[in-house]
Amino acid sequence: MPLAPPTRTDQTGLVFLQYYAGHKVYHPGIDFNWGPLRNSDLGQSVVAPASGSIVYVSPRGTNGGLGNYVVLYHPAFRAWTRYLHLEEVAVRAGQQVKQGQMLGLLGDEGTTSAHLHFEVLNEKGFNWIRDWTRPYGRYPDGLTKAAVASMWLDPVRWLRENTERSPEPTSAAGRAALDRAAKRRAKRIGR
Repeated sequence: MPLAPPTRTDQTGLVFLQYYAGHKVYHPGIDFNWGPLRNSDLGQSVVAPASGSIVYVSPRGTNGGLGNYVVLYHPAFRAWTRYLHLEEVAVRAGQQVKQGQMLGLLGDEGTTSAHLHFEVLNEKGFNWIRDWTRPYGRYPDGLTKAAVASMWLDPVRWLRENTERSPEPTSAAGRAALDRAAKRRAKRIGR
């Protein structure tokens, strides 16, 4: 996951390809919101869910509503992930990153409240967004749901199925710590 499990989520942006009637577009990612208050998650670390290379770091600013953002290519999965609305960016274009490495800080750049907008793109989607002079029109307006679905992948499913496994600890104490953490996580999410 690019962030810890959320403690709360807003209803807008929770569903991949949710239709935004006001904008007449399909939302191509998931909005993750943390903390009990509107901006209580501001400044939380955003980390890479899998190893890869940074292919783009946006110019600082609102960028057509996208805010500061990063695009990370994951060659093992032939997918690109995009992290929008960052307060600060901690990486540079061309940099190699490892799973768990900080990409930036969660922010509210280009939006009205702090959250992470997270997307996963296939090659067709990456080629569509890489016209950096057009910050993809905020949302992929003018495209059908099928067209958007042919370029963007379901981020929650991708995180569940395609991210790298953490290396197994070699010591008994390390394995016990991982087991305890897994039990706490399972209890938090009700499994």
